[in-house]
Amino acid sequence: MFDLLPEFDGEQAGIILFINDDNYIKFVREMVNGKQAIVLAKEINGIPSAELILPCESSSTKLHLKMQKESITLSWNFKGERAFQSRKVTNWFRNYSEFQIGLLVHGDNSQNQVEFSSLIIDGRNQPLY
Repeated sequence: MFDLLPEFDGEQAGIILFINDDNYIKFVREMVNGKQAIVLAKEINGIPSAELILPCESSSTKLHLKMQKESITLSWNFKGERAFQSRKVTNWFRNYSEFQIGLLVHGDNSQNQVEFSSLIIDGRNQPLY
């Protein structure tokens, strides 16, 4: 769960899967063109692309990321909502055996924050790598 009160474009908070500066996937709340949005973006082999930009109003958001060998399932909901929206995308890191998972907070507002709640690794049915 995180709260984002951005003031300028590019301010963001969320989850990042990171190999290096040319290879990462981020699932964040971000200020885009003066409006807050849920953003899924990636850079693979130095080529960036935005895969999802979904405008949102609530400052408080829950993000879930489930990574499997061939796919990544993203889920999100806003404060006061019970149901989660979701989207399944290709796992662009499926050929990599090592990457880092982290929380990302970028911006000057001291009220921007991310709270990490859980990490579950389950290799029983479909190991990641």
